[in-house]
Amino acid sequence: MDRHNIVISHSETKKIVIFKNLYLTDNLTCYREECVWGEPDASKINRNFVSSLIARMYKCEVSELIIPYQNLTLKEFEFLICSGKVTYLNMRGATIVDENGKKLPHVRIQMALYKYHCKLSLSSLF
Repeated sequence: MDRHNIVISHSETKKIVIFKNLYLTDNLTCYREECVWGEPDASKINRNFVSSLIARMYKCEVSELIIPYQNLTLKEFEFLICSGKVTYLNMRGATIVDENGKKLPHVRIQMALYKYHCKLSLSSLF
């Protein structure tokens, strides 16, 4: 099977408006190059990048979801995992909030994963 990748430089995230009706398979990885080997500079992270991408998607069936330091609503998070195909999840430093903007405890996030039958083999949730 051919794999098709779209790589968007963090400095080009404003160009995301060119995408619409995205259907993601395989994986979604969101990170800054300088974050790979250490703690990121919080002032340089677009913590809403994945949210802006979700607004351009109609379906998500990823098995690997790597979204560190992102802010998501529970509804957005559930959109990313609803296929039940997620087997690897990295959400280090991410925040998920409910409809009132209140940060969700880890148990609520785990309940969502269970609800959609996600079978995580390796994970670094928080």
